[in-house]
Amino acid sequence: MNVDLARQLFADGLVDGAFLAVVAVSWSVIYSTTRVFHFAHALTFVLAAYGAAIAVDAGTGRWIGGLVAVTVGAVFGALCEIGLYRHLRRRGSTGFGMFLASMGLYIAGVNVLELAAGSKPRSMGRFGGGAIDVAGMRITTVDAVMMLAASLVVATVIFFERRSRWGRAMVAARSNPVMATSVGVDIRMVYVASFALGSAVLGLAAFYLTAKTSAQPSMGVPPVISGLVAMFLGGIGRTWGAVLGAIVLGLSQNLGGLWLPGHWQVIVSFVILFVVLLARPQGLVASR
Repeated sequence: MNVDLARQLFADGLVDGAFLAVVAVSWSVIYSTTRVFHFAHALTFVLAAYGAAIAVDAGTGRWIGGLVAVTVGAVFGALCEIGLYRHLRRRGSTGFGMFLASMGLYIAGVNVLELAAGSKPRSMGRFGGGAIDVAGMRITTVDAVMMLAASLVVATVIFFERRSRWGRAMVAARSNPVMATSVGVDIRMVYVASFALGSAVLGLAAFYLTAKTSAQPSMGVPPVISGLVAMFLGGIGRTWGAVLGAIVLGLSQNLGGLWLPGHWQVIVSFVILFVVLLARPQGLVASR
């Protein structure tokens, strides 16, 4: 085995794991609280990416572009809850009905965006091209900043869930929404807050991927599905579980490159999920 290659793949796995951790946490905040399979999360990703690219193209600066991505994500996520899912709940829709509506929203939204903005990728320009060498592993400056930002985002979400009034209300809604309502928790507003927070977190991931590559209409599904797998792998209802699942997924996908072709990465992800769920149906970290 090539030791140098293994070290570099390990570093790449940590980078991918940090990125997937942000996406998985965004899923965890929304799905664990509302139990809505929000497939339009992929549309949130695309809109946030385009918002960042357009803002940077307009000369606002990259940090403002990141803020725009987070804001677009939060606003669109809240609108999805208020304008779509709340109405479907009122009409007695099943979880599968909400999933189909969410998928329809994604398909329609991506096609409208492609008609309005075209299918040509939109870039934010080249970010810093420097690299950091640690123990024979090379990580680009952009990746290092993203890993730091991912750590801060995860820590902030966990602190919010444990210490803030709204965060504790979200945790209560996950455990028992009927009981939470009986003690005065406004479930409707908790759901809006969950969609806004989870979508804002996803906006950060969209900004990073746009900085690394470019914004395009088809970019949302692969990272969002991988983040969903990571959430289920770690265990529903625990933010740390989503992070652990993302790290395991990122490392396994990259280290698998020592023995398998690159196009097997997605298959490796689902094989790992299948094996873990057979052994531990509750995921790597069981919810309380």
